[in-house]
Amino acid sequence: MARSIVVTLRMASHAVTAGRDGYLARARAMCMRAEEMAGSLVAWSATGFAVGWDVDHLEQAVSFAASIRGESPSPEHAWAVGMAEGHLETLSPDGQGILAWGSALLWASSRADSARPGQVLLHDEFRTLHGDQLGVSSVDGSESGRPSGRWQLDIDNPWTPGRVMDPQAGRQETASSWVVDSIAELRRARSERPPSAQCQATLALAMTLSKAGRPEEALLEAIDALAWARATQDPRALAACTALLAKLYAGVGLSDAADALRDGMAGSGS
Repeated sequence: MARSIVVTLRMASHAVTAGRDGYLARARAMCMRAEEMAGSLVAWSATGFAVGWDVDHLEQAVSFAASIRGESPSPEHAWAVGMAEGHLETLSPDGQGILAWGSALLWASSRADSARPGQVLLHDEFRTLHGDQLGVSSVDGSESGRPSGRWQLDIDNPWTPGRVMDPQAGRQETASSWVVDSIAELRRARSERPPSAQCQATLALAMTLSKAGRPEEALLEAIDALAWARATQDPRALAACTALLAKLYAGVGLSDAADALRDGMAGSGS
């Protein structure tokens, strides 16, 4: 067994939907973000997932957990999160693969089940081990208002004042947070746009996802943008969407589809 830090994310039942802002798309994006910060998927379910880190990657794990507010399209749709440190054992008998089980997963999942959307609850042992480095506060009891004996991470100020983060972890966090915040802001802006402006907003989101290294998500958004362009019959929008789609298809190895799009553009005079 290896000692690990686990962050479990759970989505409230009312937020578990399909589509571009639904559970699967958001879970994929967060998993990709975790992998960029040295994490790996250790568990998966219909409404949540868990990511594990080696214990020497505390900064990345905490920064990942604290990023949930910027990722959510709205406060009520934010992830409920639990964090714990303990043992993990790989699911595969030969030790291969990434899925795992152990006390760290149990404790983190239990805290995620108790957390509210947008809240990161810490297991007692995790708080004891790392509380002197983290910004934490006691969770009030839901009815009495008295401390409940549970602790939460201050996601706006996750580190204690004066603590110096590892420079490399800080650079990763700053860049990754900017990308997540930009994507979330574009999604919020799109939801407020009228139908006539949906193509432009969706195309902007697709381009941002592509620059962020998320080609599959970008491809889905670009297809959606093309559908809006066809609905409005805007020649410029059609040309822009088709060009981006051809580039994205080529980027994911679908060269035939890219060539077909380019041929279509040439044939239509776009």
